[in-house]
Amino acid sequence: MIYQLVRLSGGASTSPVASIQITRFDCGGLVIGIRIHHIVVDGFSAGCFVSSWATASREGIGKLIFPTFGLTSFFPENDLPMVKPMPPPKISGTNKVVTRRFVFDGAKISFLKATAHDPSFQREPSRVEVVIALIWRALMGVSKAKHGRLRTSLASLSMNLRPKIVPPLPPLCCGNLIVRMKARFMADDSNGELPDLKDLVGLLRDLTKSNASVPREDVYSTVIKSRNELHEALEEDVFMFTSWGRLPFYEADFGWGKPVWVSKVHFPAEQIFLLDGEGGDGIDAWVGLNKQDMLQLQQDGDILAFTSSV
Repeated sequence: MIYQLVRLSGGASTSPVASIQITRFDCGGLVIGIRIHHIVVDGFSAGCFVSSWATASREGIGKLIFPTFGLTSFFPENDLPMVKPMPPPKISGTNKVVTRRFVFDGAKISFLKATAHDPSFQREPSRVEVVIALIWRALMGVSKAKHGRLRTSLASLSMNLRPKIVPPLPPLCCGNLIVRMKARFMADDSNGELPDLKDLVGLLRDLTKSNASVPREDVYSTVIKSRNELHEALEEDVFMFTSWGRLPFYEADFGWGKPVWVSKVHFPAEQIFLLDGEGGDGIDAWVGLNKQDMLQLQQDGDILAFTSSV
């Protein structure tokens, strides 16, 4: 149904960089459907674009802070690292991959955060950490049921590179400045048993401990290196996570109030996409899996206990 609210026209080489569709309902509500080509923006850039557009609509063009383009000036034209071709998703085609929205409300997330906390942690687990850990564990269970044994798996997370770049970039710099961080669970260390949430949260926290800066001239090679490392790991169980938590989509007031719900459209690939839920304290997890694995995931005990499925 959401597809009807977003303008989808043209092929990869002929579609516009951005397209907007406004849908008005008889009840008086409306939907703004936005599609922007990924070659131009990542999630952070898209959030900046929507926020700036809403500000211009509400307060006038004089209040608008324009996003900055020009990433190609950050690195030399010669001697660039080669990009290894990424294989297609494990399952492609809308007839084989289904997407379900699993809703984690704020109360359930608070319980998960308390359950997954360990005295060795310097801070309480975040909403995103506990949700990723729970879904990752459930997907391990699906894989174990399919293969008859627990397998080594990798959770891959998109991370915004902007805060680490020196000298700093303009705050609204557009482009794809993301790297893929990887947390690996080794099945050989578990005696065939699924790990506790604490263990997985600990693995995820290790990804964010490094505060190492990235010089501007190394941005391109850093991004490409993360892609290539993921390519080399695809013989394992790889679960792709992306979080748009705390991006300013729910603050986009065009002059008639803030949105009551922000969503995405189905993409026919096996991936997990996290968005803030209604109210701001919950999380909507959009999970894409092949049909058989999705049926198995929906029967997982933790998924049943902590989410409602749509």
